[in-house]
Amino acid sequence: MKLLQNLLIASGLTAVITSCEKPESPTTAHNCCSTDEAQSCCKVDANDQYYSESKYGDFSDSEYTEWMNFPEIQKFMDDFDHSKNWIYRSEGRDFKGLSQYRYAIRKKPDDVARYWVRSGRNADDFKSLGIKYIRDGFELVSLQLFKDSSGTTRHQSVWFKYKIDSVEQDAAPNPLTVE
Repeated sequence: MKLLQNLLIASGLTAVITSCEKPESPTTAHNCCSTDEAQSCCKVDANDQYYSESKYGDFSDSEYTEWMNFPEIQKFMDDFDHSKNWIYRSEGRDFKGLSQYRYAIRKKPDDVARYWVRSGRNADDFKSLGIKYIRDGFELVSLQLFKDSSGTTRHQSVWFKYKIDSVEQDAAPNPLTVE
């Protein structure tokens, strides 16, 4: 837990998972908790705690894709135009025993050179990727967790690498990686 807290602090997302309570009245601002059928995605641990944070604030329903499984995600990414739009948020949920994911999309930011989107990662994968990305100059801009049907907490994250002095470094966007 300490490493996760340090990743969040180093990346500018300073909320602590152990103290982030599930909202009383879920709304679309609290990701996948917007409907009764999706409530299970908010249960991150045995204490019914919930965690979700994004540096870029709330997203409207129109900015989100439909919920997808991994084969649908791969098709989506194959067709996605990274030159104009980027994924700012990845969310996951357990829906009737199946893991589903969706993405919030906005115009490609002028001040970001590269980004990574990671969905469905377990805690160990998230931590090891987080260490690598921070060392490589990336910032965690969005994190969302849900517990899947096997009881494993899954991490969805988006990492941005900002331009330095208006110089674009490593400009090619990276594909989505899923388990």
